[in-house]
Amino acid sequence: MIYTITPNPALDIGGTVDRMIADEKNYVLGETRSAGGNGINAARIAHRLGAKVTASGFLGGPTGNEIEKLLDGQNVTHHFVRTIGNTRINLTISNHKTHSQTRLSFPGPKIKRAEFRKLQQFCDGFNPSSIVLIGGVFLRA
Repeated sequence: MIYTITPNPALDIGGTVDRMIADEKNYVLGETRSAGGNGINAARIAHRLGAKVTASGFLGGPTGNEIEKLLDGQNVTHHFVRTIGNTRINLTISNHKTHSQTRLSFPGPKIKRAEFRKLQQFCDGFNPSSIVLIGGVFLRA
């Protein structure tokens, strides 16, 4: 069994523009939305390769709900601790002609001690022979 823990997951939103003009409205084409974060990405890959995997970490708000639905759509098992704050969003806009990218990453929620303890309790149930991958940046709880 593989467990991945993503302390600060994100909803990754992407799209393309024909050109980016500063201080102007730029119309984005080809919107994509995916569950993101190092641990979640590893869980998706492990699942595709046939491993038994569970993605975990912290999710909150409507953004967290969307991430769970995206993982459900890919049949990736998950067990996230719900947070009071909203899960972060990453936005990547690619220039169709030059392939240059503009990437914006919003901050995630501040994790409360009680939320952190819930994740610890979940981890306490891991089988000693399990593989655990912790991905991403986690700031003090």
